[in-house]
Amino acid sequence: MLSNRAVFALILAVAYTYGATVFPTFTTHHVTHHTTHAHGNHTTHAHGNHTTHAQHMTTEHNEKESWSFVYEATTHQMVMHRLHTCYIFTLTPEQQKSVHTNHGILDLEIQLIGMLSTGTQTNVTANSVDPHLKRACGASIFKYIVVS
Repeated sequence: MLSNRAVFALILAVAYTYGATVFPTFTTHHVTHHTTHAHGNHTTHAHGNHTTHAQHMTTEHNEKESWSFVYEATTHQMVMHRLHTCYIFTLTPEQQKSVHTNHGILDLEIQLIGMLSTGTQTNVTANSVDPHLKRACGASIFKYIVVS
């Protein structure tokens, strides 16, 4: 389980990321102007360089990531799905108990997201997935991945 300090750090990281993607930022651009003018037969010459500093508002695009988690009680497994992919996780007996508390399920979801980077992912066919897990994943799933 995550300590209160780790949960607080995660909340700060999410808040920082949210703030960085929602609020506009300002960028300073250096613009150099060259002044020229004509004298009679199309002869031109420059009169020095003039540099101005202009602030332009640049807008970052919002980013959105959405995951759904379901604890499937018959198999004692957890699924996490996004778009058309369902990730299947086998839970330890301790995780199976903690999933029933608000703090426990939040800690578990954070652990499972981390396992996407650190765990082994195995593609499996829809025919090999337990029907209870298929139902928990949802009808729009085309890809099943077991994460261990």
